[in-house]
Amino acid sequence: MRHNRILVYGAGVIGSYYATLLAAAGEDVSLLARGRRLEQLRTRKDITVLDRVDYCDRFDFIFVAVRSNQMLSALEALRGNVSETLVTLANSNGDYTAWEEAARKGRLLPAFPGAGGSIDSEGVLHAKLTPRWIQPTVYGEIDGNRTERSAALGALFCKSGIPSCEVKDISAWQRCHLGLVVPLADAYALSETPEAVWKDRPVIHRTAMALRSNVKALRREGVRLDPVWLHGIRILPTFVVVSILRKVFASKFASVFMRPHAISGREEMDFLHELFYSDLLINT
Repeated sequence: MRHNRILVYGAGVIGSYYATLLAAAGEDVSLLARGRRLEQLRTRKDITVLDRVDYCDRFDFIFVAVRSNQMLSALEALRGNVSETLVTLANSNGDYTAWEEAARKGRLLPAFPGAGGSIDSEGVLHAKLTPRWIQPTVYGEIDGNRTERSAALGALFCKSGIPSCEVKDISAWQRCHLGLVVPLADAYALSETPEAVWKDRPVIHRTAMALRSNVKALRREGVRLDPVWLHGIRILPTFVVVSILRKVFASKFASVFMRPHAISGREEMDFLHELFYSDLLINT
C-alpha cells in the first residue's frame, strides 16, 4: 500500500496531534516547528521534524495547522512550494478569497479540526479527539464538489482513526461555527471566574442572547444553518438555552476542549470576534 507523504505546518496542539495520528497510521509525516517547540520535538522518531520547507518538497497533503490570525502569513510562506493541496485546519468566516490569493488559487481544501487539548511546559502534548457526535473533523471543497482529493482526504482520516465529515457547503459551515464559538469564547473573557463561568448568570444569559442573535442574522442572510441543531438556539426559549449553556460550560468537554483555547488563544479569539461581527455587519 502506498503511503501518503504529508507535511504538517505548525506544531501547536492541533498540528502535533494530527501529525501523531497520521504517523501512527503509517503515513510519511513531516512536522514543521520553530523555536523552543522545534527543540522539544527533535527526539521524535516517528516523525521527521523540519525547520523549513523547500520549494521542491512535494507532499500529497500539507496540513496548515496555525491559528486563524496567522493563516495568511503561513499560506504566503507556502506559496512557492510545488505541493498541490493545502488543508487549512482553522476557523474562517467562509470567505477564502484572501487565503487563495496568498496560497495560489485552487490549492486550498478548507477543514476544521475535531480535537483539542494543551501542551505543558515540558513540551508534552495532552490532546484528544472530540466525539464524532459533537465535532468530527469537517472538510469540503470550496466549490461544493466532491473531488478525487477530497475523497482521498476522507480516506486518510478514516485510516488514521480521525472521525470526519465532508460537507457540501464548507463556507456556510464555517460561518455558522464562527457564530457559535465566538460567543462561547467571549464568555470566558467576560467572566471574572472563567474556570467557573457556568455560575456567572449574567455572562451566561448574555452568551445565550448573542448566540440567538448570531443564528438569526445568519439565517436572514440566507446561510444554511449547519449543523441543524443550531435551529434550536433560534427557537427554544431563552431560559432553556441558558440551562443548556450552563451544563455545557460545566462539563468535562468544556474543560478539555473549550476553556484552554479560549484562554490561551485570546488573541485569535479577539481576531475572530472582529472578523465575524464586521462581516455580519457588512452583509446584513
